[in-house]
Amino acid sequence: MSPNPYAEPSSCQGGEPMAPLQPAVAEAIFGRYGYLKKLIEEANGQEDTRKLLQFCSWENPTFSHAVLHELLWQIAIAYTHELRPYLDLLFHILCMEDSWQTYRIQKSLRGIPDDHSARYVRRIPINQSDKKCTYTRYGKLKKLLYS
Repeated sequence: MSPNPYAEPSSCQGGEPMAPLQPAVAEAIFGRYGYLKKLIEEANGQEDTRKLLQFCSWENPTFSHAVLHELLWQIAIAYTHELRPYLDLLFHILCMEDSWQTYRIQKSLRGIPDDHSARYVRRIPINQSDKKCTYTRYGKLKKLLYS
């Protein structure tokens, strides 16, 4: 495996990390995806978020899958004027040239599995006036992805 090109040069000495990742931090980032979801929701085009996601996704198919799933979900439910940061982040994740690049591209083209997406749509806390709009956008996106 090649070295991670997304590692910060200032944080590595001789190719080795300055300190090991604490187990609680590793669990929050790699084990529970609530943190990942919040990180992507609040990204708004921040370069630090992109760098962290690229660093953690490098040669890591499980984390890549989680990142793509959350990004595709955010793209599916976002208003048109809110899409740019998510699409930029997706672009950067898909352009990572590691052994899993093809997998990430194929996964993003397949989209979110239909049964899994429907469960998320029901869980989103939205007010009554936005509900019809969200279901309409989801239906149009689903037709676009699966036709």
